[in-house]
This record gives sequence, C-alpha cells and structure tokens, in this order.
Amino acid sequence: MIFYWLREKISKFLVQRLEDKEGIRKAERTERGEYHDNRSYSNGKFNDDYTLSCTILKQSLDESHPDNYHARLRPGYDPKYDYSTARSEAIDTSSAAIALSLRAGSGIEAAIAAGQRSIAR
Repeated sequence: MIFYWLREKISKFLVQRLEDKEGIRKAERTERGEYHDNRSYSNGKFNDDYTLSCTILKQSLDESHPDNYHARLRPGYDPKYDYSTARSEAIDTSSAAIALSLRAGSGIEAAIAAGQRSIAR
C-alpha cells in the first residue's frame, strides 16, 4: 500500500518537473524569437472577431433555424417538432466552428463561412 502511494507521488513529481522544464524551454525560445505558436499568437482580438462573426451568422440562423415562437408564424409549422432544440444544436455547432476557424488564424469572413458550413450539414 505504501509502496504504491510512494510510487505515485514520485511519478507525479517527475512528470511535473519535466513539464516545468519544457515550459521554461518554450519561454526562453519565445524570448529569443525561435518559438512561435500559431494558436496563441494568431489573433489578438479574438473576442471581438468572435462576437462579430456570431452576430452576422445569427441573421442567417434566424431564417434557417427559427425558435419555437417564430416557427409558429411560418407556413408548414409542426407543433410536435421542437424547433428550439434544433436551433440550440445549430448554435453550438456554428459557434464551435467559428472559434476553431478564428483560432487557426483565419479572418472573419472565413469564420462565418465555416459556421454556415457547419449548420448546412
């Protein structure tokens, strides 16, 4: 029992030590200009671009995936179908696609296109 506990503590300590050393090496390489991580340096104004992309995409989302209230006003309304569930799934899918696209370094237009492609499936 004590042997397993001690082995676990030692292995956690060694793993943490290796991760710390790797982080220090990355920081030193970044300061020298040798290390460049596209995910962390791709877009300095991510929140603004994400908000703008979602706002623009919301207009087409309102037409293709209405909520329950607005769906009642449309021809072909099915009271048994839960429009809000489909809309929330579309919002989740499109927002994830927009975030991935912006994190990869693409612009707002490409992020909106990625969001629309994810909804169209």
